[in-house]
Amino acid sequence: MKPRWITDWLQSPTGEVRLALRTTLAGLITFTLAHLLKLPQGYWAVLTSVIVMQASVGGSLKAGLDRMLGTVAGAIWGVSVTLAIPHRDTLTLGLTLAVALAPLALVAALKPNYRVAPVTAIIVLLSTTGVQLGPVNYAIDRVLEIGLGCLVGFAVSLGPASSRPHAPD
Repeated sequence: MKPRWITDWLQSPTGEVRLALRTTLAGLITFTLAHLLKLPQGYWAVLTSVIVMQASVGGSLKAGLDRMLGTVAGAIWGVSVTLAIPHRDTLTLGLTLAVALAPLALVAALKPNYRVAPVTAIIVLLSTTGVQLGPVNYAIDRVLEIGLGCLVGFAVSLGPASSRPHAPD
């Protein structure tokens, strides 16, 4: 039998409690799916589902679309730069990083929905796992993991405990 305070807390109508429960649920569902799908670094999917979870369905959809858009843009640019510029020592790696980072940083400054693009390009370029797998395979893994996190985060936001875009909390 559950202690009464747990039942009261779970039945609490506050938006904060609903968001906390949905965020936890999204993270756990994503963790399970990433494990079942044998994603190489499923923590990216779990992190994304938690990042995407917002107090409203509209907020979750926008956060997910922004995350996905930035990830795809950063992955494409990061792979392109990584393949185009040889970088076998620290100096050339630093120069390659500048080429990868500068244009995406400008785009993110002009269009905030691309703010994750520079991060993804950095991960593709500098990750030791990316070096082992190759930049294309590594970038594909990132996009798939981020996509899973976005899908789960949005799906959970549609659940019965969600706040609709214009509903007051």
